[in-house]
Amino acid sequence: MEERVRQKGHAGFNIPYGFTYNEGKLKVDSVEAQIVKKIYRWYLGGKSMGDICEILNLAHVRSKKGGVWAKKCISSILRNPVYCGYHRWMNLTVAANHETIIDPVVFNQVQERIVLRNGKACFLRLE
Repeated sequence: MEERVRQKGHAGFNIPYGFTYNEGKLKVDSVEAQIVKKIYRWYLGGKSMGDICEILNLAHVRSKKGGVWAKKCISSILRNPVYCGYHRWMNLTVAANHETIIDPVVFNQVQERIVLRNGKACFLRLE
């Protein structure tokens, strides 16, 4: 499985919010990607995950499966390195070959904020 992650960029997964899957690759969904960018911006601006859920639900923005937003969904988006071009499987994080939505520096800034709020983060080693 580790080799599959290294070669294909994933181990098999649900398609993350902000992406579609076509021809064996993740492709950015432009409408959902704008929501992802807002989620990151709001969180860095001081909104809590609960606040972000409320904003999205009041605006009638639907989750990937068409339902309402929960803090767990927001948490998953904020902690998932797929948004900045990486795939994570178990303890392995590898660079992927799909389009990105979030800059890796912004991703790590969000991880710092998560830690400040006593959460578990997923930092990337940027070189």
